Amino acid sequence: MEASYLNLGVLGDKTGDTDKARKNFEESQGFNQENHITSLVAVYTNLGNLFLNRQDLAKAEENLDKAYLIARETNNQEYLAITQLSLGSVYFRTGRKPEAYRVIESGLGLS
Repeated sequence: MEASYLNLGVLGDKTGDTDKARKNFEESQGFNQENHITSLVAVYTNLGNLFLNRQDLAKAEENLDKAYLIARETNNQEYLAITQLSLGSVYFRTGRKPEAYRVIESGLGLS
C-alpha cells in the first residue's frame, strides 16, 4: 500500500500536481512509520525534492535532512548519495556555496 502512495506522489510531482503529490507522499509516510522505518528515507527524499522543485527551500531542507539522517543511521549508501546531492542544491540556492560543494562532492563519491 505504501508503494502505491509513493508512486502516486511521484506521478503527481511529474505531472505538476504538487498538492496531490505532497498529500500522497505524506500518506505513504503514515504507512512507513507504522511498518518500515527505513523506507521513510524514500518518503522524505521525495518530499524534499518536491519542495525543492516548488522553491520552498526551507521545507526541502527539512525533509532532506530527515532523509539524510535515516539513510546514515541505516547505512543506505544509495540514499546517502541522493540526499546529499539534493541538499547541495538547497545549499547552493540559499547562498551556502562552500557547504553545497562539500555535500555534492561527498554525494558524488558515494554514487
